[in-house]
Amino acid sequence: MAEYIEIRQAIAGEWRDGAGSARHQVVNPADDTELADYPYADTADIDAALAHAKAAFAEWRVTSPHHRAAILRRMAQMTTERIGRLAEIMTLEQGKPLAQSKGEIEAAIDTYQVLAGECETLSGEIHPGYAPGQSIRVTYEPVGPVLGLAPWNYPHMMPAVKIANALAAGNSVILKPSEDTPGSAIAIVRMFEEAGVPPGVIQLVLGDPAEISGRALASDVIRHVTFTGSVPVGKQLMAQAARGLKGVTLELGGHAPVVVCADVDAALVGADCARAKFKNAGQICTSPTRFYVHEDVRATFTEAFVETARGLKPGNGLDPDTGLGPLAHRRRLSQMRALVEDAVARGAQLLLGGTPLDGPGAFFAATVLQDVPDEALVMTQEPFGPVAPLVGWTDLDAVLMRANSLPLGLAAYGFTSSAAQADRLAEGLAAGIVGINGFGLGSGHTPFGGIRESGQGREGGRHAMMAMMEAKTVTRDTPAGGWA
Repeated sequence: MAEYIEIRQAIAGEWRDGAGSARHQVVNPADDTELADYPYADTADIDAALAHAKAAFAEWRVTSPHHRAAILRRMAQMTTERIGRLAEIMTLEQGKPLAQSKGEIEAAIDTYQVLAGECETLSGEIHPGYAPGQSIRVTYEPVGPVLGLAPWNYPHMMPAVKIANALAAGNSVILKPSEDTPGSAIAIVRMFEEAGVPPGVIQLVLGDPAEISGRALASDVIRHVTFTGSVPVGKQLMAQAARGLKGVTLELGGHAPVVVCADVDAALVGADCARAKFKNAGQICTSPTRFYVHEDVRATFTEAFVETARGLKPGNGLDPDTGLGPLAHRRRLSQMRALVEDAVARGAQLLLGGTPLDGPGAFFAATVLQDVPDEALVMTQEPFGPVAPLVGWTDLDAVLMRANSLPLGLAAYGFTSSAAQADRLAEGLAAGIVGINGFGLGSGHTPFGGIRESGQGREGGRHAMMAMMEAKTVTRDTPAGGWA
């Protein structure tokens, strides 16, 4: 049996227990067993982290970009060497199958490698002056200590991205990972220290999310907050940050539409869509969630989708045969059931699943609904689970309006064999990330984020790094008597 990791907090340059009276249990969602029990940080811990982040920033901001790049490359190497153990920690605390855990960690490795290159190539600007002997130079400087708030659904990738972006830009960082999945983040911070980051440049605090974020954002120390999570919490954080004119990077919820045209190989696309939908049990912000399928191919698509979903074996993610892991929390089972019952009550047809699975763990059956009305909850609220609504369409302009009808706009997908129609889908789908004939989300170099209520700013490569830097313009004139 794979072992978990010791839960400690990295505060003020040392690893220690939180000093709070409240405690939290980390539970394996596959079998309900307790993995760890740890104390929360208290306000004194948070204040100590803030004071140390300020002091550590003064040291880290003057390190050379080449030094930061070398550390990021060491992180990539160490993570590659330890990927098996890191994947076990993630699967234990979050539930996703090991193969998916390894894929997530590989994405973190790519982030380290990309940012290492960005560190070494980021340069300022030189502009001609308006007067003889005048020069104008633009430089980019770190903004200051960063607060990183990471979610439970990607417990390795999201902490890695938030830490790496901050460090690459020259900032210190206080990370608050999900209290339910802290092990992966702890492993990452320990590796960064091993790679050469001085203790205290990265701090990790575990506790009540509202208390930590509220106290940190009320402090003058934090100058930027990066958050991945729900729309309501993102709005609250943005309002708190605005009081101190702090920068924000918000990657919020999604409800990605998938528009399938009549000219595709419907069986192949149906199977691909099902595999993408049920990855991580649907607990992905960019997960395809609303399937609009042309009437001419709907029957074939639906049959392939249902059969692929039926073939996904539920089970513990440590079992290599598992195709569908658990939800991250038992409390989410009732939320899935409510979405299904609402859709059926409004006239949808239940083709597969629809109920929790018997036995231990937070397992919900892979669920497929057909002919779901647009007003059903599952069509308007991000399901964040293994529930897939399928509906038909005949007019592309009309279906694009339906696909874009929500205030969210993180990811969207389209499938067609027509180049002209591919252009229409790419231009017509309102989202920060659009995939045509696949579920690719760009690369480590490209911006990742949404429009409208799906967020502000972008993760990914130079775009994320630059959000944590300030531009400074220096105009230099030659003195009247010339330079000494």
